Amino acid sequence: MDSGLTVGNTDGQDLVSATVAIGGVLNGDVLAFNGGASSETFSDGSTIHATHVPTSGVLTLSGTASATDYQTAFDSVTFSSTSSVGSRTVSWTTNDDLLAGNTATSNVKLASAGPTLSTGGTVTFTGGGSAVVLDSTAAITDPKSGSWVIG
Repeated sequence: MDSGLTVGNTDGQDLVSATVAIGGVLNGDVLAFNGGASSETFSDGSTIHATHVPTSGVLTLSGTASATDYQTAFDSVTFSSTSSVGSRTVSWTTNDDLLAGNTATSNVKLASAGPTLSTGGTVTFTGGGSAVVLDSTAAITDPKSGSWVIG
């Protein structure tokens, strides 16, 4: 989610937890860990578990593991939303059981996909004749609102 985020621990101690939180969370905002998994076991044998609370927008990672393992865990965090407008600030923190680390932030700007129009009908109009529907199969789809059929 943020390729510039770096996890470290200057005292060399393993980390025990981390939190990723969406500021201004809206219904439909989701943080996922490792493709939606609830845990990941690393080559050194450490396991990090994930718990996501959608209503608060908080993803909690827990388990004693190295800063490198937590970096890998953070690298696997993704954000998705059913909302198509606005922006969110995501905060990242770690804890080594002695001290909480500093908080880093990432900004996520939601880009709205515009409506799409599909057509496919063919119509024949005879000059001087009655009006005809141009395309009874025309449809507009708006990701924010659903679909409508025109015709």
